[in-house]
Amino acid sequence: MPRAAKPDRKADSLSPRDRILEAAARLICEKGYDATSIQDIADATGLTKAGLYHHIRSKESLLLEIQHYGMDVFEEKVLSQVVSIADPLERLKVCMEKNVLHLWPRRRQLRRRPNSSRSCGEAGRKCCVRTQAVRRWCISGALPAARARSNCRRSDNS
Repeated sequence: MPRAAKPDRKADSLSPRDRILEAAARLICEKGYDATSIQDIADATGLTKAGLYHHIRSKESLLLEIQHYGMDVFEEKVLSQVVSIADPLERLKVCMEKNVLHLWPRRRQLRRRPNSSRSCGEAGRKCCVRTQAVRRWCISGALPAARARSNCRRSDNS
């Protein structure tokens, strides 16, 4: 099933689906994936289990939606602001700064992260591939540029 178009993520106007994803992510980070029940998520969102299942297919698909949602927000709030920076070191620096500023208010929710690739098979692996591709793009060219500017030196491990 293809994902829906990226929703508008203005802080004061989260869609019902985004509110579910935010609440579920918070609970999974607090309690862990296995210890978080669908009933917990329903209670946190003020829905019945049936009402929650109107918005999600399963707990596994919800976890993947949370990860995609997080990547969508990252791309919107961080990457969109650094994509035009040509210098790889400056792009990495600004990307890291914006990421920290974006994540800092949510730091307590981020203590624990579920292992999606193990929990959700092939779909989880694809989500991890997406995350890795974004990471590679963020750091592309940064190490060679730093070496060229003598900002770092080659170690025996590189």
